Amino acid sequence: MSLNKDTDAAVVKQKSMASVIEPNSVAGLQVWSAILGLPKSCLARETRLGRLRFCKRAGRRWILGRWLLEWLEDGEVRKRVAAQAARNDAA
Repeated sequence: MSLNKDTDAAVVKQKSMASVIEPNSVAGLQVWSAILGLPKSCLARETRLGRLRFCKRAGRRWILGRWLLEWLEDGEVRKRVAAQAARNDAA
């Protein structure tokens, strides 16, 4: 059972809102995970697999906003029709 209904409502509202990621912003994995509503392990796994850039200072992994935006853009899923047409053009 929840202890504070107002806080819970604010968290739900925050998670349902779209986030604006500033390219020059800097934050750690936990902050970005919370902003995007992702599980704690998601961004850590992406950095470990080399799909998300980060720098390490003071024993923590830091991610720039532009790196997070690049990671999101690189994960774009394209329609199969467009991908197949591109392969046919290349052949």
